Amino acid sequence: MKQLTDKLSKRIIELDVIRAIAVFLMVFDHFFFDMCNVIPMVFKTFPRELYEFSYDYLEWDFREIFRYVVLFVFFSISGICCSFSKNNINRGLKLLGIALVLTLVTYIAGDIMNDKNFTITFGVLHCISVSLLLIGLLEKLKVNKYLYLIIGLLMVSVGSYFLLSKEYCYLGK
Repeated sequence: MKQLTDKLSKRIIELDVIRAIAVFLMVFDHFFFDMCNVIPMVFKTFPRELYEFSYDYLEWDFREIFRYVVLFVFFSISGICCSFSKNNINRGLKLLGIALVLTLVTYIAGDIMNDKNFTITFGVLHCISVSLLLIGLLEKLKVNKYLYLIIGLLMVSVGSYFLLSKEYCYLGK
């Protein structure tokens, strides 16, 4: 019991709370995405009101901006938490395994539903796992901390390029 208490006392509770809120908001957002795009494909009878509410939510202008704010907060907090981890490579490999299982499951589900766009090829879990592996590698190589900023800006620039060139990115519409 004392070991658990010591471990909890070393955690920064505010970071955990903010990350938990961001995860809840992402699940909330994805719930309505699923109610509008996935569930009607699986079940033939589906409450029309829930579909219409979900569709209206997805088309809401506030949602378009707010989801990017939530993702920014989640990724930022996750990045801050990486600096407290003792073994980012181990965590990154475990998370990458989970992400690849998710890719396989969504591929199979998309194949069953005859929808090739259903497969999650590079989502939030993939991004965090690759980032954890990269940061772990940089830590092992004893890279200058300012190089993190340069690599981060490069990753944001490449991501923004793909986001803005819509042929490479599915924007949820």
